[in-house]
Amino acid sequence: MSLLTVKLAPAPVTSAIDAWAKTKKKTLEVLQRCMVPGKDVLLPSMGQPDLGEFFFVLAAADTEGANVLLKRIREQVSCCAEVSTQSILNIFTQPLRLSALERQCPLEQQVEKIAALIAHTVTEAIKKGQSHHG
Repeated sequence: MSLLTVKLAPAPVTSAIDAWAKTKKKTLEVLQRCMVPGKDVLLPSMGQPDLGEFFFVLAAADTEGANVLLKRIREQVSCCAEVSTQSILNIFTQPLRLSALERQCPLEQQVEKIAALIAHTVTEAIKKGQSHHG
């Protein structure tokens, strides 16, 4: 399992709020087209108007599969002028792995551990994104 983080920030020329809203909407559409239905999950986006928007995709994929998804997203975004010209996009992926010992735990505990890994990864991505702003 992997977590892809997509940070979308307004390009310096994008100042109108409605233009930014359209850019975010189009980005969501691109992400949804790139995902594998039933395997990948788009988590709720998070962001602040001055820092940009974070989108998180939980992918049922190993590192190689996550990199394929990452490449597909980059290609699709570059083909979408409404996103590529109105924003600055940073995408990265991080594997979510349980240790051999954790995989022996009951399923409920495994789910709790994955949820904690996702929460930690999301929090760190947002902190990192905020510290690189400006």
